[in-house]
Amino acid sequence: MTKALVQSYFAVGEPEDSTPIRDIAMQTPVTETYKGWTIVVTAEDKMCAHFSFDITAPSGYAQHVSMGGENVERALERAREMIDMEIALSEDE
Repeated sequence: MTKALVQSYFAVGEPEDSTPIRDIAMQTPVTETYKGWTIVVTAEDKMCAHFSFDITAPSGYAQHVSMGGENVERALERAREMIDMEIALSEDE
């Protein structure tokens, strides 16, 4: 985020184009690899959550969670927990 944009937000409460500051910060999804799985976190308001995530297994199997968390860190944490559970369940089979 540019310094001018941050100053604009704090000066008048919103950026000049009226885009919420959280949406500007999350225009690019956050991507992470965890135990060979891909996690993609995006800004998506759904009830009490502000972020959703998708997890994709190395096999290509994918799942979407629309209420991923209140912030990026919590959404990533939940995605990792879900991956751990999927791995544990597949080992039991």
